[in-house]
Amino acid sequence: MSVPSKLLFLPGASGDTAFWRPVAAQLASTATQVHLGWPGFGATPHDPAVRGVDDLVARVLAELDQPTAIVAQSMGGVIAMLAALRRPAHVTHLVLTVTSGGVDVDDLGAQDWRPAYLQANPALPRWFTEMRMDLSRELPSITAPALLLWGDADPISPVAVGRRLAALLPDAALHVLAGGQHDLGRARASEVAPLIQAHLQTVRHRGACLCQGVRFSIAGPLSPIEVCHCAQCRQAQGGPVATNIPVSSDAVTFHSGEDLLQRYASSPGKVRAFCKVCGSPVFSQRDALPGVLRIRAGLLQNPVDAPLAFHAFTGSKANWWPICDALPQHEGWAKQPTLPAK
Repeated sequence: MSVPSKLLFLPGASGDTAFWRPVAAQLASTATQVHLGWPGFGATPHDPAVRGVDDLVARVLAELDQPTAIVAQSMGGVIAMLAALRRPAHVTHLVLTVTSGGVDVDDLGAQDWRPAYLQANPALPRWFTEMRMDLSRELPSITAPALLLWGDADPISPVAVGRRLAALLPDAALHVLAGGQHDLGRARASEVAPLIQAHLQTVRHRGACLCQGVRFSIAGPLSPIEVCHCAQCRQAQGGPVATNIPVSSDAVTFHSGEDLLQRYASSPGKVRAFCKVCGSPVFSQRDALPGVLRIRAGLLQNPVDAPLAFHAFTGSKANWWPICDALPQHEGWAKQPTLPAK
């Protein structure tokens, strides 16, 4: 399940590690909180080894040692995007406030804040003002749910930037605070914290085929995993069983590779879908169960907390594979699945 065990807070160009603390203090989460600073920015001591944005990204990647939600302000949002692109399996959620997010904002009415900021802070490293990139082509591959928080009174990152990011990120929600300015993450902490709290409770289970061409996510809790021993499943999987999770088709979003799915009618009223590049079985679907996809559990990349439900078609199981647990056993088809409440 995509529940973060760490909350990583990233500041903007101020490097103020206290920026997110008013919000963090209001979050009801048992996750470890880490407030990262940028060497040479704010109170964080200069580090001669940090010579560019890639070195800042490396510091964030070093913190992604467990399922992590990244909460980032302004310049920190660019670093967050780069980290999510490089270590997607470890980033469960993104919260981005008033950031360029790595897209070109010149045509979106954004004010160039860098000259005045450097004049007011002459000790800051000069390389960060030269940071220019456009991640527009890469951002659609980020599948972590993203909360975008903007203010409609911010000349540095106007709402048009948030709208651009919301259009590029496949699972993003934009929330605009009336009168919010560039410091809304701290100045409007009492309004921002509940939005972040609700976002962190968003559950997404992510999966992919072997070649990573087919990538998908499942919203909401999962049904128990059904273990099928029928001869067809054994042949389709190349193993002793198939492990299936019945999911409402409305809860499944394919982020890439839907055109790579090859469908095979393995029996009347039943279709099996697999990746035509690597051969990974992805799901099966029965006419008798409209609106239900039986996702292959082995494709899920995040830790899965769904229990095993039962063994089905044990009457045709492989004679070389013993059943060594106390789960219910059905010689044929088991009862129809009960999907979690939406």
